[in-house]
Amino acid sequence: CGAASCSASFKFDRPASWYEVDVQYFDMPTGDAKFRVYVDDQLVDEWDADNHLPAIRLGGDASTRRWIAGIALRRGDTVRIEGVPDSGDHAALDYVAIHEMARTTEQKKPHRASARSASGARQ
Repeated sequence: CGAASCSASFKFDRPASWYEVDVQYFDMPTGDAKFRVYVDDQLVDEWDADNHLPAIRLGGDASTRRWIAGIALRRGDTVRIEGVPDSGDHAALDYVAIHEMARTTEQKKPHRASARSASGARQ
């Protein structure tokens, strides 16, 4: 990204449920880019790309993934990933994968106010 920030977005087109959102991105050792994930206008996760992988250019040596579990998504939601570059780390995004999570008896239909949190995020 050659700007102050960049973003990629898409409309979600699956049934309403709980999902894990996997963000594959490139983490360069020459800076600490920042990423944010939104569903519609609600922030659901954010992190610094500060793993300092042994890469000299974008590619397999710089590729890493962020798993964000427990996100309530509904058909028509807009999922947006925003990147803020830092120094030589360009906040480059590779792809996004979405997987439906297994339901437990405690889970109910997704509720927008309580279901979207980053508390289930893991690195």
